[in-house]
Amino acid sequence: MLPLVAIVLALVVGAVILEIVSYRALERIPSVATEEFPEIDRELLGKFSSFDPELGWCPQPNR
Repeated sequence: MLPLVAIVLALVVGAVILEIVSYRALERIPSVATEEFPEIDRELLGKFSSFDPELGWCPQPNR
């Protein structure tokens, strides 16, 4: 039972370290994420889609 606990603990610690490293790398090189996911103005979203209670989100025609 003790080796299983040690393995699980090592996996959790490894996952936490991996998340910290990826977060720090994103802070250092933010252009990777900002190019793929640019900031979207919430007011502009209304021009491209609307919400219908029965259908859900619908794209606007000719936009």
